[in-house]
Amino acid sequence: PRPESIGPRGECSTWNDLCHRDACPAGRCPVLSEMPDKEPPQRLAMALEEVCQDLTLVEREAAKADLLCYLQMLRRWGERTNLVSSRDRDAVCERHLIPSLLLRPSLLAVRHGSVLDLGSGAGFPGVPLAVTTQKSRFTLVESRRRRASFLRAVVRELSLENSRVVNARIENWHPVTPADVALARSLARPSRVTDLVKHALAPDGFLLVTLPPDAGSSEDGGADGRRPRHALWQPFAEGRGAVDIPMERRIGP
Repeated sequence: PRPESIGPRGECSTWNDLCHRDACPAGRCPVLSEMPDKEPPQRLAMALEEVCQDLTLVEREAAKADLLCYLQMLRRWGERTNLVSSRDRDAVCERHLIPSLLLRPSLLAVRHGSVLDLGSGAGFPGVPLAVTTQKSRFTLVESRRRRASFLRAVVRELSLENSRVVNARIENWHPVTPADVALARSLARPSRVTDLVKHALAPDGFLLVTLPPDAGSSEDGGADGRRPRHALWQPFAEGRGAVDIPMERRIGP
């Protein structure tokens, strides 16, 4: 926090003026004191350095501050809204945020001017990618009203001018301009995702899908199903198969 935001007892006077430095002038940063993830700033810094080498140090620091704010909002809203599963609440950074960031190199490898995040839910992977890919336009599509309200609060709080939220089912929403890339994280099998997004994705657009660990059929890439992975392919371009990408990279020790 800035020095002027420190209260008389050493606490931060406003929770959203978050400190992303190692040393907090208050001596008790609300992010570090309330967040159950262990060392989220350090983990985030390592992840951003790994997958955002195209950004400057200043841009990575700004992204880290925004993502810490996002994690704090997830914790606060999660007390009254079921945003993530109960078994993941103590490891949101490790199990959701960092895996979302690991999709970024694949996203940047193709045309990515406009991006759809299907069934965005708590904002994974759309929000972390929007924070770190400011030149792309993101549409977070979420059918559940409370989760859509949370996403709008995140877009507003983080000033994500490159993002908007659509509270609708993807099959019932028709964009004016088809997207370059559609994201789906554990939403459905790729064949189902293709059916859902065919009216919203450009003819030469890409699907970037995170496959659940048990998705091991030949239809989905033929992997062994014992580890998370993601696939990138053009579903409507002839002769373009999927590229199955194991997510074996880990951040830190």
